Amino acid sequence: MRVPRPRRRPRTALLLVLLLLIPLGTLAAVTGSAAWNSRRVQQTAADVKRDATRLAALMAAQVAVLNEDVPATALAQGADFGLSPQQMQDISGVDYVSALRTARAVVDRNAVLAGTPELATDLAAVRRQRPGIDAGHAGPAAVIALFARFTADIDAIWARDFVHLRADVAASPVGSGQLSQRVEATADGFTVLTAAMRRAAETSNVVKGPGTAASAQSLIEANGSFVTAAAGFPSRLGPQAAAAWTRWQRDPAAISWEATIRQTVRFALAGKRSPLAANVIAFGAAFALEPAWLNDLTTVLGGAAADMRDLAHHEEAAAVASYQTGVAVFGFGVLLVFAAGLLLARAIVRPLGRLAAAARQVTGGDFSPAAVTMTGPREVADTIRAVDDMTAVLAAVEAFHVTLATNPTATTLDVALPGRTGRALQLTSDRLRESVLTAERRRQELSEVASHDGLTGLLNRSAAFEAIGRELARAARASENVTALFVDLDGLKAINDTYGHQAGDQAIRLTATALRSAARGSDVVSRLGGDEFLVVGTVHDTSGHLQGLADRLHLAVTGCTLEVDGHLIGLRCSVGGALSTPGDDVETLVHRADQALYKAKAQGGDQVCLAGSVGQPESPLPTAADTAAAAAEPAVSPAQHRAPRQSMRRST
Repeated sequence: MRVPRPRRRPRTALLLVLLLLIPLGTLAAVTGSAAWNSRRVQQTAADVKRDATRLAALMAAQVAVLNEDVPATALAQGADFGLSPQQMQDISGVDYVSALRTARAVVDRNAVLAGTPELATDLAAVRRQRPGIDAGHAGPAAVIALFARFTADIDAIWARDFVHLRADVAASPVGSGQLSQRVEATADGFTVLTAAMRRAAETSNVVKGPGTAASAQSLIEANGSFVTAAAGFPSRLGPQAAAAWTRWQRDPAAISWEATIRQTVRFALAGKRSPLAANVIAFGAAFALEPAWLNDLTTVLGGAAADMRDLAHHEEAAAVASYQTGVAVFGFGVLLVFAAGLLLARAIVRPLGRLAAAARQVTGGDFSPAAVTMTGPREVADTIRAVDDMTAVLAAVEAFHVTLATNPTATTLDVALPGRTGRALQLTSDRLRESVLTAERRRQELSEVASHDGLTGLLNRSAAFEAIGRELARAARASENVTALFVDLDGLKAINDTYGHQAGDQAIRLTATALRSAARGSDVVSRLGGDEFLVVGTVHDTSGHLQGLADRLHLAVTGCTLEVDGHLIGLRCSVGGALSTPGDDVETLVHRADQALYKAKAQGGDQVCLAGSVGQPESPLPTAADTAAAAAEPAVSPAQHRAPRQSMRRST
């Protein structure tokens, strides 16, 4: 029933004012989201600070080990030159024994070295070598290798922890971006330190070594790597790391050692030996500056780690403050929205309740509800009027959907729905009709999927047996024979156990591809489950087709090679075949082919065995490669094989 349109419907000024509170509700949602993001930033910043602290501790451990490495290596090299610690001190002015004693004390009480299992093992190895170093019995090469392994393990742990740090920084939903720069600057610092240490080591090798062209080339390459890594590096440093870099560049010892390296590089480029190689005193004086140079450089990396840790702490504090502010604003916004909602509910809930009652009548199938009294604001009255107009359309919509449910292709569905609302619903109704038709097509597609194996795309067991039945019926009418060839992939369990089930699945897919390529176009190739496949077809001439097809299938599978993690695995299979005889049903033919397969497996596998005609025994056809394998495996009767295979089929 259409309600007469009233001449005037006053607007409610109060409700118009209350509508202004909707943006406040939006503000509450936005601030709540911001508070939640701030909470996530806080948690991420805490994780970053933890990771940065861990990296800084690893840097301290690295410096401690390097401080022991330098004097220990120097003493070993001096002993190699026949110099006592006192003579080295007289030449260089450096008390290596005292420096080594101090460095060892720092290494022994470092919590990271003692508390990390890999590093604790390296620390124990260093402690075992210390008496030999003190007595001058440890060669320079052994000492260098010992500490190289120690520092390499620290580097590996540092790199692993740095990956966690970078992931935590990337996971932060917001942030200044400066923390990412600090993280990358720390990584660059680690690269610079590694390149510098390599350059120093190559310098030492060139000066005291045999002076080969290879050692000179290694020094030139190491120097180039350092120059490349250090280019632009200072501009990305934080305050502490930048100050340490400046100190390193201005330190006289570092400047002098850099001059020694550059001089050695120049002589290497010219194909000449460094003058230090023939002057033990000059050599000792020059290389005595290396520890100070290295300490200054490692301080740069420690400063980068400290800058990163401090910035993470700052961002964590900022995130906490932002989170607290966001929570407060969110709570205030929620209160405003609640108050506005309460006032709006009082103004419109009653008329909307009456409108809902009328809508329920329409939902129940009664398209002629009593007229709803139009009260409340104008917007509610307009809604009541729209519902009244819409009722007339619902009958047509109902008829449309009833027809759609019974006959989605009916021509009456092409008739447009009446009225403006009907035109608005027409597009949705047409799309629904299209969806019904699409669902029918998908049902047909799913029926197709249900008959195929999900891993290989071949027919599954039930579909394969249906195909065999059809082939037998057609062969009987055409006076032909049906071939049934069981193919069993040998060694699948070993592949699964050794390389994992993904490798096993790959082997099964590879076998399926080989069988499809080797089978004839008219043959039915299926996977019964697990490592079992069945190939079925018809032949006119029974003299050699079965054997030829069986050999072709066997050759196709055994010619496949599976590559897993760099390992090449040749596939093997056993084939059992049978030829139908008049009166055979599906079970009889499959059983004889299955028995032939068991015969092939009992002969050691990786061969072909064909069932003879009625009353004749099976005929094994071993491959040329399997005679020795068959002799090495114990003979197993078909009955012994049958139990686990039948169990496998039932579970598949």
